[in-house]
Amino acid sequence: MGTRDELQALVRRAQEGDREAFETAVETCRDRLERFVGTRLGKHLRHDVEPEDVLQETYAQALESLPRFRWAGSGSFLRWLLGIAEHVILSQARRSR
Repeated sequence: MGTRDELQALVRRAQEGDREAFETAVETCRDRLERFVGTRLGKHLRHDVEPEDVLQETYAQALESLPRFRWAGSGSFLRWLLGIAEHVILSQARRSR
């Protein structure tokens, strides 16, 4: 999976209901997403929240809201996933207080 055209095609197929395409598209962003989550959780929140739980909730929310995603060029899918992860982290932070 190298080009943005391939990612865009995967996202389009995922929006049409192809679960495997969704999983492949998300996998292309996994390393960046894992680093983001690890950085954003910080030491304090890591005591209450597992990074893998944040990732799983991010994927679940992304799958649910995928029909509303609009491709806006290279990087838009990753930015969208990072935004969802940010909301998941903020929600977890509120709960852990």
